[in-house]
Amino acid sequence: MSSSNFLSGGGELGAVTRSHNWSDSVLGAPESWPQSLRTTLSIILNSKFPMFLFWGPDLICFYNDAYRPSLGNTGKHPAVGKKGADLWPEIWGSIKPVIDNVLNGGEATFSEDQLLPIYRNGKLDDVYWTFSYSPVFDESGTPAGVFVTCTETTEKVLIAKSLTESLSLQQAQNEELATINEELTVTNEELNESRDELSVSNDNLEKLSNNISQAINVAKIDLWSADLSTGLISLSNRSMDNHGLDTGEIISYEQSLQLMDPEYRNAVDTVIQAAISNLGNFVVEYRIIPQNGEKPRWIRSSGQVYGDSEGKPFRISGLMMDITEQKDENQRKNDFIGMVSHELKTPLTSLSAYIQMLLAKAKKEEDGFAANALEKAKKQVGKMTTIINGFLNVSRLEAGKIHINHQRFDMKELVREVEEEVVPVNTSHHIIFHPVLTTWVNGDRDKIGQVITNFISNALKYSAPGTTIQISCFAADNASQVSVRDEGMGIADKDLGKLFDRYYRVEGHQMHTVAGFGIGLYLCSEIIERHSGKIWVESTVGKGSTFHFSIPIVD
Repeated sequence: MSSSNFLSGGGELGAVTRSHNWSDSVLGAPESWPQSLRTTLSIILNSKFPMFLFWGPDLICFYNDAYRPSLGNTGKHPAVGKKGADLWPEIWGSIKPVIDNVLNGGEATFSEDQLLPIYRNGKLDDVYWTFSYSPVFDESGTPAGVFVTCTETTEKVLIAKSLTESLSLQQAQNEELATINEELTVTNEELNESRDELSVSNDNLEKLSNNISQAINVAKIDLWSADLSTGLISLSNRSMDNHGLDTGEIISYEQSLQLMDPEYRNAVDTVIQAAISNLGNFVVEYRIIPQNGEKPRWIRSSGQVYGDSEGKPFRISGLMMDITEQKDENQRKNDFIGMVSHELKTPLTSLSAYIQMLLAKAKKEEDGFAANALEKAKKQVGKMTTIINGFLNVSRLEAGKIHINHQRFDMKELVREVEEEVVPVNTSHHIIFHPVLTTWVNGDRDKIGQVITNFISNALKYSAPGTTIQISCFAADNASQVSVRDEGMGIADKDLGKLFDRYYRVEGHQMHTVAGFGIGLYLCSEIIERHSGKIWVESTVGKGSTFHFSIPIVD
């Protein structure tokens, strides 16, 4: 049955049609239809519920005014007699299967909230629709068309989606809130535990603070601080007394330097200024001359420089201790050691002379036993002489009686002379002197030579016979550096920082056979320090040690 036969008929539309422009909405000649059909058609055309008819698989036969907005951009132009694929290419792929299904099966179908985008208002909108697809039968009872009623449900769908999202968000927030509540419960329990622990810690801290205060008082240690923005120094009452100042008196940094013995001012100021520049710490010892005229006193002062949020130094906090008694005790000890060493040196010199005379006589008389015994006695006297000379040097050094004779000399020549002295008398180790370039320094040539010889002597004592000792001298960082490397027993980390202390000796079963009182490296350290140099050691237990020192190069 054709669309024209379906819509053909006779008669006039009459007033019911309200002079509708049928050519825009109906395919055929409705003016010829029966009055009942025209009345039904008029009702459909004027219905507010969108309706349209497909005849055949995709030909639009009619649609009412309510459906015009659903046509999108095509709503301004007649769609009757056109194919759906031409009118809605963007959604035809979704509509066509439904129409075919109704035509093939002859049963109505219903589609709710179907997404079918259409062009309107100049753009493609996502639009949701609820459709009813009903079959229309021809004279033979075969489905020949599909009558479609629809309504746009976009607003309802969007509201439902928004509500669903809101509910999901609310549920997520509720779950998150429940989790937070659980975490808060746990946190409160932890806070209660922490509060109890903090209370105990505060009690312990108070006890510790009291103990520290008592220890500070017993040790006669005083606190001091300096405000670097104002240059003013605050001292404890005991420090005020030691400096001969009135209680509560505030002094400047410059005034504190004036209270020092002039011999120590520049050295102390240099150390403190370096710490300020690097936000570091320092420890200095110096003698002060109290302002009230009392006898000079010795002070050991330590401090830590603190910076602000921008890294600018603003404060020094430190400790100060009166070490006059220790210094006096050390001086008495040094005087005693110096006196005893000096008294021992005279008979030891005579003993050495007698041994040499007897050794010469034994050799002349070819008395092998006596000669051998006297040779051993001579070596022991030599060791004793070395020890006594070491004590005398320590005594003179700390009394300021060791003179440093500064002169310009070439390290290459000094190392060569040491090589000529050491290599010929060595029969136990492999000694290697690496090549040295001409390097000029300013210092006491003999005492720098003593330091090199001491390094080599220690390497010989603390490494097994047959191992190698290497001596090198080279320029680095505007300084002449000497290094002596051995393959000996090595030094533990706990001992490395104390090797250059006076009278310090490394403990261990291997050390019992090595003679000495731990003053050689101390003397080396003091000599290098008086040359404005550095001295240090690197070591691995069981593999050996390398001793270094460096002194400034001159043109």
